[in-house]
Amino acid sequence: MEKSSEEVHLISRWKIKNGYQKEAEKVLVQFEERARNEPGTLSYLIHRPMWDIDLVSKPTPSQLEVLFYERYANKEAFLSHVNGQKEFMRAHGYFEYFVPPPNSPGSASEMVEFLRLERGYLQK
Repeated sequence: MEKSSEEVHLISRWKIKNGYQKEAEKVLVQFEERARNEPGTLSYLIHRPMWDIDLVSKPTPSQLEVLFYERYANKEAFLSHVNGQKEFMRAHGYFEYFVPPPNSPGSASEMVEFLRLERGYLQK
């Protein structure tokens, strides 16, 4: 996999408020549709914990957890995505479906970690 020094890679963790699972699932579908049409958004993958008797994560995550893996062409594409998502969520009242981080109302990201691609590959 070719490394680009301008690309922005990150993971972000959100938590759905208890009782809002159905509403949040609809919002997550809209997130993916919006990200698909954003210039500079190279990857936008939404993950939920997998609960399988043979495959159990340690520690066991909450079923309300959402993990995003995102990859952008550059910082500007990332900031455009973030600003657009915040505006979209605020306009539709979607922040109420997610647990806000401490001291950060108007946000839904419990954790954001920026990553540096070292090596690897992707295949279908």
